[in-house]
Amino acid sequence: MEVFLIEPSSAYESAFMDMLKEFKDSGGPIPFVMHFGKNNFQDILQAAIDNASGKNVTENMEPSTTWWLADESANLYGIVNIRHRLNTYLENYGGHIGYGIRPSERNKGYAKKLLSLALQKSKAMGLKRVLVTCEKRNLASEKVIKANSGFLEDERVYNGMTMRRYWINLDDGTSHSYSELIRR
Repeated sequence: MEVFLIEPSSAYESAFMDMLKEFKDSGGPIPFVMHFGKNNFQDILQAAIDNASGKNVTENMEPSTTWWLADESANLYGIVNIRHRLNTYLENYGGHIGYGIRPSERNKGYAKKLLSLALQKSKAMGLKRVLVTCEKRNLASEKVIKANSGFLEDERVYNGMTMRRYWINLDDGTSHSYSELIRR
């Protein structure tokens, strides 16, 4: 099935709320950009629009653009958020890109595709390299990042979690060490 990124839209309210419910019911972590701390769909949609323009950006974050992973039948599979720049918190722990696949669609290749599409969007936004992080114990996410040319720079501890920091060069699609990237 072909999937692609779409901008958040009220046309997908039912599909989005179904995906959000699935995240909540799974008992696992819910990507912040699924709700932006909001309780209803219109507020979530407005928060995504505001964040993209730099309005009402939450603490420790930067302006960011959100996309949903969809198919031609208007099914939603996941969500991705690209931060336009890094601040100290994002450089150390959060990175440029955060993403999540709905629990029922995991282990089907959607995360790899989602990150690949997000890297294309990042390049189109003018980013030359991006930082993508994951918890050390999140082996599935680590595999997705490496499949998209992620190069491990280091690990840093945040709130008791060990976060792995991967850089992806967008200039030529190849992996480079961090020291090589900062010289470019």
